[in-house]
Amino acid sequence: MQLVPEKDHSISKAVVLGGNGALGSLFCAQLARDVDQVIAIDIQTAPPRGTENVESLHSDARDLTPAAKNALVDADLVILSLPENVALNSLTGITSILRQKALLVDTLSVKMPFVNAIRNTRLPEEIISINPMFAPSLGFTGQSTAVIAIKRGPLANRFLELIQAWGCRPVFLTAEEHDRSTAMLQTITHAAILTFGMSLHKLGYDLSSAEPLIPPPHRAMLALVARILSADPEVYWDIQLSNPFAAEAREALLDSVRQLSEVIDNGNQRDFLSINDALHTVIGPKQLPQFKQYCVRMFEIFKQPNDPEETP
Repeated sequence: MQLVPEKDHSISKAVVLGGNGALGSLFCAQLARDVDQVIAIDIQTAPPRGTENVESLHSDARDLTPAAKNALVDADLVILSLPENVALNSLTGITSILRQKALLVDTLSVKMPFVNAIRNTRLPEEIISINPMFAPSLGFTGQSTAVIAIKRGPLANRFLELIQAWGCRPVFLTAEEHDRSTAMLQTITHAAILTFGMSLHKLGYDLSSAEPLIPPPHRAMLALVARILSADPEVYWDIQLSNPFAAEAREALLDSVRQLSEVIDNGNQRDFLSINDALHTVIGPKQLPQFKQYCVRMFEIFKQPNDPEETP
């Protein structure tokens, strides 16, 4: 759905709380191309990565300095790119400063706690909650972001228009729909990757010794473990801890491992084939060729060229 530009409602000043983090830096860099003034507020003293024309202020969001408060007073757009506990603990102090016509945006991975908390605030008049469904290092182009329109108005429309201009597709959900979806899209996925790595650790895995024999599926799983290890662990902690449907998702994962183990231990090939049949309802016949091709393309990067000295 293309959004109609709001010509009479522009965003002239944007403030990003947590602006030195990976996602905060991405927003600062993008906004600096479209907004007159961009200010990053962060507890870290280093300036936002990869950004120019962005003012940097040092402040804890939970205990704002006078300079940080002054930056927020007349901001058109305020983005909370913060861990969940920090965002929720700083919410009252931040909203009490914002002007009535401002737009507040959060980027939390779990939505229901934030939406429940923000509904008790009087200001600002416009609030949307988003979850960019991609690693910040990938950028906005070709990606999707979940959007919960809590109080949507002209500034929110303008912000969503900017996201679309950056090549990102907004997908509109309720907070409950979001958290139910991400319990499957993120909670189970991350839990499976983490427990895969934990299992290797418990088995005394030695990557150097295994390297000559690693098949593509195993290498892909190691790559996913590396991706988690390279990111902020607090993001993954919030997803597992705060999503109200996360425990149910992890229990489904545990139950599936128990079921598979029982089928194998009992030598029940018929039940194993039934599991395989059930998986065809997850990826149907229309989607199967597409995802098979994804796998082919993914495994292509694991092909190692022959060493010229070893070629006959």
